Amino acid sequence: YNQGENVFLPSGEDAPTRQYYTFKGWSTEANSGTQYLTGTQYKMLANTTLFAIWERNQVAISFNYDGGTGDLDYKVYIQGESVLLPAAAEAGAVRENYSFVGWQDFEAKTQYLTGEAYIPLNDATLNAMWVQNEVSITFYANDGTGRQATRIFNQGAATTLPSSYELNFFHDDTTYQYFGWQTEENGGMQIL
Repeated sequence: YNQGENVFLPSGEDAPTRQYYTFKGWSTEANSGTQYLTGTQYKMLANTTLFAIWERNQVAISFNYDGGTGDLDYKVYIQGESVLLPAAAEAGAVRENYSFVGWQDFEAKTQYLTGEAYIPLNDATLNAMWVQNEVSITFYANDGTGRQATRIFNQGAATTLPSSYELNFFHDDTTYQYFGWQTEENGGMQIL
C-alpha cells in the first residue's frame, strides 16, 4: 500500500479464519485499540501491525420432549465449548409414568445421558429420552400354599395379573376357589 492511501483491509474471502469464531475486523492492538470493522477503510500513515478481531460463535439447541412436557424450548451455547445439557429439573421435563434419562440427537445418531458432556457444533434439536418406570407387586397365597412371588410391571400400563395357578398357589381346603387378588390380607380393593 502507498503511504496516505485509504485502503480496504482484507475481509470476506481474504480474511483470516479461526474455528468457532467469526472474523469482525481489525484492531491496532491485540486486545483493544482502534477498531476497523470489515468493510471500513483504513488510512495508511506508516508501517502498521493490525490484529484480527474475533467474536465467538453461538448455536441454538432446541428441546423436544417426545411425549412429555417441559419448560425449556431452547438454549444458546458457545459453539465448540463443552457443556452439560439440562437435567430434568432444569428443563422441567415431565412424562407420566416415565423417568427422564437424557437427550438424543436423531440426526447425528447420538445420545447424551444426564451428566454427560455435550459439545454443540451447530444449531440442533435434541429429543428427551425416557425410561418407563417399573413397579413391583408381591403376591401372597393368603392362607393358601405356595411361596410369596414378586413380579415387575410397567407403571401405568394395563397388564394382566398372574393367576394363582401361574404362581403355584393352592388352598388345602378344596371348598376354596381362586377369584382374584385383593390389596390387603383381609379386604382392600379387589382385582378380579
